[in-house]
Amino acid sequence: MQELHIYIDDSGVFHKNNKYFVYAGYVFLSASEKEVAKRKYKKLVTQIKKAENIEGELKGCNLPRKHKRALFNVFKEYESFFVVVTNEDVRESIMEVPKSRHRFKDYVLKRIIKEKVKYFIRNNKIDPYKPLRINMCVDQQLTASDGYYDLKSSIIEELVTGVSNFNYQMTFNPILFGGLEINLTFCDSSSNYLIQASDIFANRVHASLVLNKPDLRRKKNNTNLYLP
Repeated sequence: MQELHIYIDDSGVFHKNNKYFVYAGYVFLSASEKEVAKRKYKKLVTQIKKAENIEGELKGCNLPRKHKRALFNVFKEYESFFVVVTNEDVRESIMEVPKSRHRFKDYVLKRIIKEKVKYFIRNNKIDPYKPLRINMCVDQQLTASDGYYDLKSSIIEELVTGVSNFNYQMTFNPILFGGLEINLTFCDSSSNYLIQASDIFANRVHASLVLNKPDLRRKKNNTNLYLP
């Protein structure tokens, strides 16, 4: 069966008092590719911790620039994605209601996943007429536990069934026709190197927006999306 292994983290706050909210992550087309990437990243993390005498997880928000750049470069050849939400452009009716904010964040996630799957189809890395399994690892702080079931079903609807968008003004056709299985997992970033790598990437994208330095978010094999 065709497989995708997806790791996702965020940066910024989805709130009207903050300008940008970002999801970013990495995608691997096989378990073996994923394991190779993880070993490379873990090796560098160990070296940085030893050099800087750091205990615990390396976070993008408090690492020196040279280390963040080195960690980012480990993954420069791997498939990736990011999605940017400009908070001030999101409707007040969404921002004011917690459940609506949650639904919108799910919408943002499924949109970027769909864009990445479409990219793989265009580049003949996925056959849309054969079964696909998506193994998603999402940082456990990104949503409430009951929200995972909503996210899983909404991704299936988006990719397999075809649904209206969040404003209910357009209909998107399905892009997968051979069946879709989604395994969605809560991940503790302190013990998951690929979520940590996604944190570094999300932090870099967010910084590039705040500092108005678009070169920081340019990357090979990347799919990006700007919403709403």
